[in-house]
Amino acid sequence: MSEARDVASALASANPDEQRSALEALAAAPDQLDAALALAVADCLRAPRKDLQRRAVDVLRAGGGAAHDAVLDALRAACAGDDKIHRWGAVYALGHLGRFEAVMIAPLIDAFASPDGDQRWAAAQLLVANGSAHGATIVPALLGALARPEPLLRKMILYVVRDLHLDLPEVVEAFTDAMRDPDLGVRLAALSGLIRLERPPPGMGDLVLAMAADDEDPGVRRAAVSALGRVGLSAAAVAPVLDAAAASDDAGLRRAAAAARARLLEG
Repeated sequence: MSEARDVASALASANPDEQRSALEALAAAPDQLDAALALAVADCLRAPRKDLQRRAVDVLRAGGGAAHDAVLDALRAACAGDDKIHRWGAVYALGHLGRFEAVMIAPLIDAFASPDGDQRWAAAQLLVANGSAHGATIVPALLGALARPEPLLRKMILYVVRDLHLDLPEVVEAFTDAMRDPDLGVRLAALSGLIRLERPPPGMGDLVLAMAADDEDPGVRRAAVSALGRVGLSAAAVAPVLDAAAASDDAGLRRAAAAARARLLEG
């Protein structure tokens, strides 16, 4: 009993090293994780250190933390709270405990605006992994969030929607509209989504052709030129743009033009 109190006290410590030591002790003896200790471990998910959050999740998984209703209720409440760090820790924990619930969608989308790339891609992986079973709630939320002002968030949404492999009219419209986004990262994500559609929309080739010829960013032009070999346009239709790219001072653009020509010849 005294040992359990000591571990619980260390988990609640303001010293992250003490918290880490307590988590390691529980990781070594996961059978000790009763409901009270599981709640204390779950509370470590409000820690700003990623290593503590991840270790807390490891302990909850190993010790059957998902079996305790009070832990799940605490995680759900944190997902709906105002503390961004705690929200992420809770949604990350629920996902890795094999749970997916509607309350998780908003904090996962919010994570797309994070400057932490690990967090953004972890959120994307959770949404993609649950897209088949929960697409009816995930997809409308993703598409609705495309109206938000954060370019990172819009870009990540488009990558997730792309990886869900949905040829829905609203998805096609989202990709098409995003081809004109002011942010180059968003335009690249939209392009990558459009060219992966199984049933490309009419006029997609013309959109890509215009991007290849006129986009203000050289990286976007390179990507669009490279895509010209797989958007359904004839060699004659793309020849002027490929000729201009082949004569460019930009070595990457020249390589993209050569690759597009090769694909057209193979087709």
